[in-house]
Amino acid sequence: IPETKPRGDRRLAHGLVRGLYDLAARPGTDEVWVTHALLGVDTPQPQLDFESTAFPALSVLHDGTYVKTLSTNAQDVPNSGGSFSDVVSGPHAFAFTPDGDDALVADANSGDVLVVDARSQLEIGLVRPLPGKMPDGIVISPDGLTAYVDERVSSDVAVLKLDRSSGALAVTVDGAAIPRVAHDPMPAMLRLGQDLFNSADSSRYPVTTNHWISCATCHMEGRSDAVTWNFAQGPRDTPTNAGGMLGTGFLFRTADRTVVQDYWHTVNIEQGGRFDATAQAPLLDAIAAYVNLGLPPPIPPTTDPTLVAQGAQVFKTAQCDSCHSGKRFTDSGAGNPTLDLSGMIMLHDVGTCVTTGYPDVAHEDVDGHPRAACQFDTPSLTGVASTPPYLHDGSAATLLDAVLKMPMAPAAGSEDLKALVEYLRSL
Repeated sequence: IPETKPRGDRRLAHGLVRGLYDLAARPGTDEVWVTHALLGVDTPQPQLDFESTAFPALSVLHDGTYVKTLSTNAQDVPNSGGSFSDVVSGPHAFAFTPDGDDALVADANSGDVLVVDARSQLEIGLVRPLPGKMPDGIVISPDGLTAYVDERVSSDVAVLKLDRSSGALAVTVDGAAIPRVAHDPMPAMLRLGQDLFNSADSSRYPVTTNHWISCATCHMEGRSDAVTWNFAQGPRDTPTNAGGMLGTGFLFRTADRTVVQDYWHTVNIEQGGRFDATAQAPLLDAIAAYVNLGLPPPIPPTTDPTLVAQGAQVFKTAQCDSCHSGKRFTDSGAGNPTLDLSGMIMLHDVGTCVTTGYPDVAHEDVDGHPRAACQFDTPSLTGVASTPPYLHDGSAATLLDAVLKMPMAPAAGSEDLKALVEYLRSL
């Protein structure tokens, strides 16, 4: 699927395809439809806001050739004609009716099901609200009369009735959701946090405006969308949340925050949310609990144990552990165990500062303390193999690229360099 160029008042430069969750062949045709997101990575703040960040999309391929992208009409995508008249977010799954005339799209983040006429390629309906939370899968019965929607957060299945008696397909909720479990295995606070993290349902929570965007829109599955955004502080690669934030020291690339609860600023500024840090403190605590305790660290890939052992020694010899130290391989918060933003902040300039184009700039942390443009917090290396691209601006596509940008890197092409990368992959 090629990059596309949306047009409109917000002048989004292009949409980068991410989050390809599902695809299906349209019955009776040579078409394949794919669900995904379009991300507006070239728009800088302050123009970059929740309405210009992410767009739901269905891309149509014919005989393996890209034809068209269907998306919301809030900002048109070329060839889409503003196919969706409602704002939805997080399309995770879809299914065609048996005759191929219509498609139902389960939108995990906005919490609804979009109904699309596959012939005109236009929205013809929206089922909102559903009786559960986070629709993540959908199937349609062979007779085309019923759809079943799997809902991840509420652990149940919503039932939808499909009716064409009046001509166009009408889809409605058919009774209560069917429970999948007798007892929820996740503690209530973590389950609430999971709901909040994944939700763009602005009718339930103050997380966004008009169902636009959730935490999971960029932190897909709690990890990263693998893109770099042009924020006010400078270009910033989306960090992963996998494994939680506990023990990783300060938060943000320049140690601007201390706890996950501080992200209400992000919710309000970048997601279009309306959080009150005091009134909604229990909700923020639930998000923090989920991020810190509900997202397991990634499993490292298979590695060569001999190279790993050699790389571990290179890691020490090259003094990588002077910054990447401790259980989470970071010196963030060293000498400042309470993470006091007015105290000592361990930052480094390793030559990765962006000074041209859209540059890194001096700014303030969440409490108003100054941060230099080119001094950065040491990132944790836990699960680093699964988090490309690398560096604060995403300028290193691979671990090898990232290592070669470091002043203490072994010589290019050397066995030590190969071993060091293998060791990092094992973490």
